[in-house]
Amino acid sequence: MTAIPHIEGTLSHKLDPKGRVAVPIEWRSMPLGNIRMMPAQTYGVETLRFLSECFYQQQLTKIDSMKDELGAAKILRAKGAFIRRCAPVKINEQGKLQVPKAQSLSANIDFNSEVMLVGFGTYFEIYSIQNYDLMVAEEAKEITEFNDIIGGF
Repeated sequence: MTAIPHIEGTLSHKLDPKGRVAVPIEWRSMPLGNIRMMPAQTYGVETLRFLSECFYQQQLTKIDSMKDELGAAKILRAKGAFIRRCAPVKINEQGKLQVPKAQSLSANIDFNSEVMLVGFGTYFEIYSIQNYDLMVAEEAKEITEFNDIIGGF
């Protein structure tokens, strides 16, 4: 069974001119396994999502569990689409993660700029500063609701 990481926090880092960003040592020391990157949206805001092996496998299992609702053919297409959108990435010996140029542009991330790394438990996301501010503004609209339901926000 794959160990479950718990990636948390929000950190500002600089993407260097070659598109590399330092991943916090606290995150690197977790059982991330094979990391996969995919384009994503959070609150409708473009981001790059980096999936731990645990999260990746959970998503594949979730897709498989929907066989009764979707049927075998749709399950196969859904898994294919998910797998196709994920690209393997590695954290190098210096703790840096290379962000491909094409994917960075799709999330409004410029090389040699500040970015926000945001932990979501079993995955993390990288935002441009502008997109991070948009995401936080959208999230703030739900925080009151979360607080009313769950408390402690």
